Amino acid sequence: MAGVIVRDHGNRFYRTDFPGHEGHRVLRRDITLDTGRVKYTLRYTVCTSHREGWVPLEGFLGLPGPTPVNWYSEGFFEVWANGVNLGSFKPKFVGPVDEGRMGVVDFVWRAAPGWFGGRYIGWGRVRFLALPMDERLLCEVALQPQIPVTEFTIRLRALPSYRTSLTLAPGRRKVVTPLREVVQPEAERPIRMEVVLDPRRENWLLLCDEVFDRAKGKGFGPCGVLFLPEQVKGVKATITHYFVTLRLDIRPYLGVVRLAFWEFPGLSNSAALARLRGGAPSTSSLLRSLSFLPPSLERFDEEAMEDKVEEVLSGLKDWAFEMELRALPREIALLVPKVVEAAKSGWPDIPTELEAVRLLLRLKRLLREAKREIL
Repeated sequence: MAGVIVRDHGNRFYRTDFPGHEGHRVLRRDITLDTGRVKYTLRYTVCTSHREGWVPLEGFLGLPGPTPVNWYSEGFFEVWANGVNLGSFKPKFVGPVDEGRMGVVDFVWRAAPGWFGGRYIGWGRVRFLALPMDERLLCEVALQPQIPVTEFTIRLRALPSYRTSLTLAPGRRKVVTPLREVVQPEAERPIRMEVVLDPRRENWLLLCDEVFDRAKGKGFGPCGVLFLPEQVKGVKATITHYFVTLRLDIRPYLGVVRLAFWEFPGLSNSAALARLRGGAPSTSSLLRSLSFLPPSLERFDEEAMEDKVEEVLSGLKDWAFEMELRALPREIALLVPKVVEAAKSGWPDIPTELEAVRLLLRLKRLLREAKREIL
């Protein structure tokens, strides 16, 4: 298929010895978006052995590719609302939604009442999106709260360029913004630096390492992130000898926030900085204007799909799923206008969109099965 190829590697269960989870059952699922230029692999990991819910080990969502470092493979991304980590709930949906014109992967939760002291939030969705021959991983976080949201944060974690160590592989972490460079000082003991950034003027960051720079033949290359300044009210970077973490405080009245991520495998710090700085204006414009709805849903053509269904079914007789397959185009078409209208309003209707996505995936699956029956 031309365009973005999305590969779901499926669920894998294993027992862990991770501190606090010894002997527990862990669920891991990797999903890769291949743009033709870069392959980003998302990794969902949770411990399923706790009474209070599904508990992330180091973070529910990692990014183990395209490099083994940079955005942390075991947990680079967390969403918090009113002090609740959305990744601590059993998801309603995890998986690919679309590919081709746009690669789309969704993670959807409904924060159930009674959990975590009854702090009921509502619905939350994290959607990752990739475009053909593009080097960016785009992201949209959507909330559909049932109560007022007073605190909305996104927390990010990275190992820029290399998995450093004070004793074996000492590095010097560096954060570059449009205004300044913040460099970790040389030291023989752990140093923790906290830097408050101005989201209006420092809305993109390059995370790199002074020692492990491809210009010196070391490391894997740096990583970067960009957010929209009108959506973020505060940013704090915490720099240690190992991790660089970012806390983005989102304006709590928003239903949607968008970001862009980069990894720059093989690039020097200076080359990656030039690419990030040069691409920031167009990326900001893209985040503001692009529809993040899956194209196969937003552009769903009921009549064309009904014709396709009839063409496939004409080669079958007394197939068990014939009636269901014939009904699906109409069921999807009834939901699409509501989904599109809600998305344009800035407050996506997450449960309705999830229902439409599931029906669309079911339609595609039945069409594949019907074609196999013919063969």
